[in-house]
Amino acid sequence: MQVYSRFGGKDGLLQALFDEGFEALSSAQQAVPKALPAQERVRRLCHEYLRIAAERPHHYALMLGAHSGDFKPPQASHERALATLAHLVDAVAQALPPTLDQERRASEVAHQILAFCHGWAMLSATRIVDGSQTFVIDGAVAALLGKGTG
Repeated sequence: MQVYSRFGGKDGLLQALFDEGFEALSSAQQAVPKALPAQERVRRLCHEYLRIAAERPHHYALMLGAHSGDFKPPQASHERALATLAHLVDAVAQALPPTLDQERRASEVAHQILAFCHGWAMLSATRIVDGSQTFVIDGAVAALLGKGTG
């Protein structure tokens, strides 16, 4: 119980862990150079996402829904969490061929890529798949960007 009191209770501790997980993800994403070719940048962002999920499984579970009890992240934490998606949307927008609805299309494809990465992270965490098989990620990114298999 002493740990809880340092954070103002259980929800304070969970919020700190939630924020810490998304800060780690954001830092990892920001370390991916924007000067990379767009498809490579998207691929590397996916690999960083999966690395964070694997290295911080308890943070990852809390970040993506395994909340304890009735914990709900405050709005400010939720907004910082959603901001991590902006890195992927930006990279996807650069990787897709230009269209009239580029912003909407980039957001859609980024969400599809995120869904794939999340599924892969969960399957890897439960050892249903071998998470080290990164060619699967690379192929999925290429396919979702309409670039073939890699």
